[in-house]
Parts: sequence; C-alpha cells; structure tokens
Amino acid sequence: LQMVLFYEKILVTEIHFVILECIKIWFVLRHNNLVNKKSSSMSSSPLPVSLFQLLLKFGKINQNNKVICEWISICRFIIERFSRDCIPGVIGNPWFYSFCETLIDLTTFTSSEVRSGSVALLFAVLHSLFDRFSTIEYSLIQLLRIISSKLATIKDVEAGCSSETLPSIQIKNERKIKYLYNALESFKIYSEKEKLFSYFSQQKALQFCDFLSNGIQNQLKIIENTIQLYYYRSNMFREDIVDCYNEISECYKHTPDLKIQTLVSLSAEHKLERNLAEAGMCLLYCVFIILDFMPEKESKKFSLVGKELSQELFVSEWSPRDRSLINKIYENNGYQVKDKHFSVHSLVQKLKEALAVFLNAEVYETSILIGKQLVYIGEKFRMYAELILFHQQMSEAFRMIVKAEEQGARFFGTYYRVGFFGKTQIPKLHGKVYIYKELKLTKLGEITDRLKTGIQKQVGDNVTIVIVTDSGSVDESILDPNIVYLQITHIEPYFTSDQLQDRVSIYLRNTNLSTFAFQTPFTKSGKKHGKLDEQWKRVTLIDIWNESFPSLRTRVPVNNTKTIEFSPIQNACDIISIQTNKLKSQVIIFCPNLNELQMLLQGAVKTTVNEGPLAIAKLFLDPSKPPANEEEEKDRNILKQHLVELVTVCGEAVERCEFLIQTNHKHDMLPFHQELEKGYQEFFKGLQELHIEIP
Repeated sequence: LQMVLFYEKILVTEIHFVILECIKIWFVLRHNNLVNKKSSSMSSSPLPVSLFQLLLKFGKINQNNKVICEWISICRFIIERFSRDCIPGVIGNPWFYSFCETLIDLTTFTSSEVRSGSVALLFAVLHSLFDRFSTIEYSLIQLLRIISSKLATIKDVEAGCSSETLPSIQIKNERKIKYLYNALESFKIYSEKEKLFSYFSQQKALQFCDFLSNGIQNQLKIIENTIQLYYYRSNMFREDIVDCYNEISECYKHTPDLKIQTLVSLSAEHKLERNLAEAGMCLLYCVFIILDFMPEKESKKFSLVGKELSQELFVSEWSPRDRSLINKIYENNGYQVKDKHFSVHSLVQKLKEALAVFLNAEVYETSILIGKQLVYIGEKFRMYAELILFHQQMSEAFRMIVKAEEQGARFFGTYYRVGFFGKTQIPKLHGKVYIYKELKLTKLGEITDRLKTGIQKQVGDNVTIVIVTDSGSVDESILDPNIVYLQITHIEPYFTSDQLQDRVSIYLRNTNLSTFAFQTPFTKSGKKHGKLDEQWKRVTLIDIWNESFPSLRTRVPVNNTKTIEFSPIQNACDIISIQTNKLKSQVIIFCPNLNELQMLLQGAVKTTVNEGPLAIAKLFLDPSKPPANEEEEKDRNILKQHLVELVTVCGEAVERCEFLIQTNHKHDMLPFHQELEKGYQEFFKGLQELHIEIP
C-alpha cells in the first residue's frame, strides 16, 4: 500500500509538471508572437480567464515543493510579460485578491525556497503595478486586509483546539507568523536593491520604495503586536496589551472597518480589567469613525453629534474629514468597506453600547451627553420605542448624580507618574516616564506591588528591583545597569485659575485631563517643612501630548515636564486660591451637600490649627512690616485679592448653609452653623483690621 501511494504521489507530481509546462509553452508562444508582431488570433485575443483560474488552483492546493517553485516561476514570467492583460485594472480586479492571498499563504510555507520565491513574485507584482499606475496604495491595503484575515483565522483555529493539541498548534502557528514577518522584512532588502538597480527613473524608484516601505511597516507592526498578544501576553503588563491593540488600530487608519474591529476588541480588554471609562472611550472613537465614513448627506446631518461629544471629552474638537479623502479610502479598499458598516443603525448601536458602559463606570455626565445625542437621532427618525429607553437611562443617570452628591463621595481614578530605569534588564522601558491611570482609590503600595510583580516575571527572580522614593529627577549615571529602578509618584490633575472657573464640578475636574502636578515642600535651610514664612514648595507640572484622560489607554507617555518654585508668600496665595475654588465649587451647585459645605467653610473660618487664612493674612500682610521690594509688594496685592475672594465666597456659603438647614429642617446642625457664622465675622473683621478693602 505504501508503495502504491508513493508511486501515485510521483505520478501526480509529473502530471502537474506536464500541465504547468503546457501553460508555459502557451504563454511563451504568445510572447513570441507579440515580439514578432504577428497578427494572429493568439496575439490579438485576450488571455483566457480559465488559464488564470487553473493557475490559482495550482497555487492553492497542497503541492510538491518543486511543483510550487515551477508554478512561481511561470507566474513571474506571466507578470513580467503580460501584466497589462492579467492586471487590466487596479481596483475591483477579479483575481488579484485571490492571487495575493495565495502568495501570502506560500510565504508561511515550510520550504525556504518556496518562501523566498513567493516573496520575490509578490514584489514583482507590486513593481509591475507601480510601473503601470504609479501607485500601489490599493495593492498594499489589500495585502493588509489579507494579512489581518490570516491572523484572525489563526486565532480562530486555536480557539477551537482541545487542551491536548493546543500547544503543538500554537508552536506551528507562531512559526507561520514569524515566517510571514520575515517575508515582509525581505521587502526592505528588495527596496534597497531597487534604489540602486531599478529601470525606473531615480525619482520614480524612490517614490515606489517609499510607498512600499510605509505600507510594509504598518503590516510589520501589526504582526509584531499580534505575536505579542497571541503568545506572550501572560508575561505582559495589562498596559502593554492595551498598547499593542492601540498600535494595531493606528495601522488600520486606511481600513476603517478593521480599525473599528480592533477598537471593539480593545474595549472588551478594558472591560476585563474593569477600566470601564476607557472601554467607553474606545466605543466613542468608533462613533467618530462611523461619522466620518457615513454617506455624505447623513454625515453632514449628524456632524453636530461628533462636535458636542468631542468638545467635552477630547483635547481637540472633532470635525468631518475631507470628503475626497474619504472617497479615496473607500476606493483603495476596493469598496469592501460598504455603507452598511457606516449607517445610522451602526451609529446608534455604538452610542447605545457606549451609554451603557459609561453608566456602569459611574461616569453619569458622559452617559447623559451620549443620551442627548441618541435622543437627537431618535427624534429625527421617529424611533419612539427607543426614545423611551434613552430617556429612562438619562433619568437614571440624573438620579445617580443626585445620590452621589448627597453622599459627598465620588471617585474617578488615581494617577501616578512612573519612571523605569534599567538599561540591561528592561531596555525597552529604560528611561521612559509614563502617567498611569489606576482604578479609583488605588494606593501607592498596590501599584508598586503590581509593577514589581510584572517586571519580576519578565526579568526573573534573580534581578533586584529598587523603588526610588525621591520624586525629583533621576541621575542615570549613578544607577547600576543590572538593577531595575522604579520611581512612582502620586500626582493630581492640574488646572490654571482660568480653567478652574469653568471646571466647577467634580466631573469636569476629572474629564479631559492632560496636565498633572505634584508638590515637593522644602526650606532654604534644607529641611522639608518649616514655619509658614519659611516654607517654599516646588510644583512639577507634567504634560501629555495630544491626548487626555480618560483615553483609549490607561498609560500615556509624558511629553513635557516643567518645575515652578513658589516662595512662602506665593505658597500662601496658592493655599488660599485652592480653598476658594473648593468652596466656590460647592456654593454654585443648585443643591450642595450640607456636610461638605460646612466642612469646607470650617477650613476657611474656624480652623483648629494656627495656619488658617486669617493667620496667613496676619503673617504676610502686617501693616507694620512694609514690603522689601516691588516683587514682594506685587505678591502682597495678589494675596489680598485671593483673601477678598475667599471671604466673599465664605459669606455666600454661610447664607447657603443657613438656607439648607431651614429648608431641610436639620435644626441639630444649627449650633455648629452659628459657630461657623461667628468665625466668618471674625475672619471678615480681621481682614479689615489689616486694611484690606472688602466690597
């Protein structure tokens, strides 16, 4: 039986060689006729479709290595001699996608000869296309779609395997993906040779290589990150996993349907880690993509939806993309991106998903904002049953906001600045500084333990990990390259005085965050803390670029760091300003929390320590001690302005407290209120004694 199978195999191989030889002879004869300019039926008739179909079948079935190499050789001959016949047009070609799909499959073949031959053939195809059409954008996007499809298929195959067969299948698939990666890397070598030996003009050769390198670079990034996600995620930080998805989505900027798929996968990843605000942001990004690629009439109709969402949640306002660019992307995708992917139905679906996620994340104001957009769309299309649900969800969000304000406790997240150092052990992270957004009320010890455990898993138990407790700049020259150093500092969102005027609610002070800060107290004598007139502080401002929290990611690299030193009187101004803004944020609320309002008022007019606002005023604004210079006089005037603003807000707060006590019948709180009112009067009188004019 084995001998019969052996001879059958040899016979089949010979038959395939005979068929391929016949096809080759036919094409050689046709080529000779064209060269000799013989006007025969063979030279003038178009190439038979059946021949291409036969060739494609040969490439797809499991063949002997020598047969496949012969097939590659014949295909290359056809491409070089008959490219105008076999590729009559770039877009919508009936066999191009299938042919490229076959070549991509062959780049993962076990035989190195087959792999190198298929790469060379694919390069020849792209070269021929560029020669004819001066562009290969369409071809590169088709390759991108093919590779994405192959990677997804590999994952689906692994998902259906049993636990016994999975390890061997994973090893085999990982090898295939690496073969594919190496094949695409080979294009870089071909590009360098093309620059030197091309029959194109120098300008056209450079243009071709630029097209190729940019397109291939995207595909390499996708494969790199896919390998990490599929086979190494157990040793990755959750932030690394998110970064992989984010990089893949960036590579899909010209394939919007694939970008949406990746963002949906990233949203699911965030949900697993309970980062629900980030999961919702992924869905909102999908909304913006849908708005961009909707039919032009509908895109203009719902552009207001994108603008209102982006104004509150993002650094830059969304605006519709140029329609000619959108049409070009549609064209380059071979119209595989259909209008059904970007319809009103898909827009509503993604908004509904985002609304539900933000409700679960307890970011009620964002869910209300999304609900308003859904109501706007629902009214346009008379979606009455859906409108009932939208209004119910918005009503629930309003109720939860009221409940949260009554309880006086609401948390959105905790932020840390994390620096990594360790040239030998963590070369990819060495010298990088990030801002981490952790779950609400995550303590410093918790994030430290998590990062230490993750790094230990990557570098091994023998490597020492040291926590740098100083929050200042790190001198890398004194660090041991064989030790991993982590610098973790708690930071807070930072706002200028003008920004605080607009960000009056706790929600607004936890949304669209791009600047953070931490403070380091010091004195000129070298001690950290001293008397108020000796106490300096150093404020370190940290910026992230073109991104804000909450974001698609929970870890964003630091873009810029700036340090500002505050003198004792400037420090005092800052203390008074912070108190004023906190109190003002409660006073302007329609129905403030009485307990919180009284607590803030107590901190301003009835302090139990000696460094309250009045003590600060007496220390720095003593009329018997004139300012030493113009700068000090300027600082004194600023402090006076802050104190006037504080005492004015305190007066409003006293009135609001009394009103709330009377209307809510909380007469048991009246004695404490009377003490606060007395403290306010003393504060007011004390400022007047310091010759501070209060309107």
